[in-house]
Amino acid sequence: MKTYDVKYDIGQEVYVISDRKIIKTIIDKIEITESRSYSQIDKHGVVEEMSGIDIRYFVMVREEGNAKYYDKIKQNDVALTPDEFIRNIK
Repeated sequence: MKTYDVKYDIGQEVYVISDRKIIKTIIDKIEITESRSYSQIDKHGVVEEMSGIDIRYFVMVREEGNAKYYDKIKQNDVALTPDEFIRNIK
């Protein structure tokens, strides 16, 4: 059985960026997809080996009346506190 490095759990309160704002929300579902590993060049020109595993979280980003709007957010774009986003930007 394979295991994946899922950092957050369903029902956990987290912070995400939506419409250029940091919002507090709850994880509703987790999606894990696996493809071939690949190489990626970062903004500094450094080649990085990527596993091909993609972890995304379904979170509610807004509610209007009875309608709820969800987004799929990559694991790297989820944080436990707003300060985590600020530290990652620097």
